[in-house]
Amino acid sequence: MPVDTYNLLRLQYGAFAELFHDVHSATRWRDKLGYIFMPPGWHPGEKRAEAHQPREQISQSA
Repeated sequence: MPVDTYNLLRLQYGAFAELFHDVHSATRWRDKLGYIFMPPGWHPGEKRAEAHQPREQISQSA
């Protein structure tokens, strides 16, 4: 993923802000907990194996 900013706070904590937004916007408690404990890229209605895995893309492209 290309870096589009040089703001150190956004680079360090941007992922936490996105996580907070996802948790806050979820309607069910199960979905809120899913955003916290499931792998990155998980969305409600998906199983763990179906979740988009960003690390797999990075390791395949290297």
